[in-house]
Amino acid sequence: MRTPALVFAFSGVLGLLSVALGQTRTNPDDAHARQAAPVHDLSGVWYPGLVGNGNFGQSFPSKEAPPFTAWGEKQFRANKPSSGPREAATTTNDKYLQCDPPGIPRIFFLPRPMEIAYLPGRTLMFFETNNTWREIWTDGRKVPKDADPWWYGHSLGKWEDDYTFVVDTRGFNDRTWLDSFGHPHSDQLHLTERYRRVDHDTLVLTITVDDPKAYTKPWMGEPRTYKLRPTWELEESYCSVDDERRYFKDVTLPAGEPVKPKPKK
Repeated sequence: MRTPALVFAFSGVLGLLSVALGQTRTNPDDAHARQAAPVHDLSGVWYPGLVGNGNFGQSFPSKEAPPFTAWGEKQFRANKPSSGPREAATTTNDKYLQCDPPGIPRIFFLPRPMEIAYLPGRTLMFFETNNTWREIWTDGRKVPKDADPWWYGHSLGKWEDDYTFVVDTRGFNDRTWLDSFGHPHSDQLHLTERYRRVDHDTLVLTITVDDPKAYTKPWMGEPRTYKLRPTWELEESYCSVDDERRYFKDVTLPAGEPVKPKPKK
């Protein structure tokens, strides 16, 4: 029986219902393509691979520190994560640990599988995390200028070539973090996700963050890799406040709550 680890990570999604699922073509430009990748098809269940340090990578992976604006740095310092170099285990104000949605891209950093499926004009992503689903429109529409701010934004997708699916997402609220280390974003966040199926069983994702209120320039995370799991099914995984409290008891407490000393034996 598969048991997902409780850590954090990153990757995966798709595109338009088009070329028949059985059709394949070798990509001559990709030396890593050991097996032919289906054209315009990212369907299936995908699971994140480990990163260099042997875990799933709890932060937004980037070679350089994010280029904060004054507002962004202030928000970053105010955020008190329960993991990473700024860990504040007894004073965390991470709302995800109180059952708020993780948002994107943070949901990609969690060690849970996701499934990609198609409807006409839409690509759907189903995450085992909190049984979350996401809708990516591929029918040529544009994000409405007065779009309501959403946890996962409003996403539009298109195929750049036979193997790269590009997703533009805008219209976020500002209530989530980019990752578990507390990197912030504002409601001006614009994400560009690029999904490339380098071979039949491997999906690579890179994400570019463009948020002029929080960062002085756009910046890109390191690529993340997902592996196809053709025999897996997504399990039920809802967020329960009581379950979260039991799990994080003696590990994390809401910000400002005093730490009660443990009785000596």
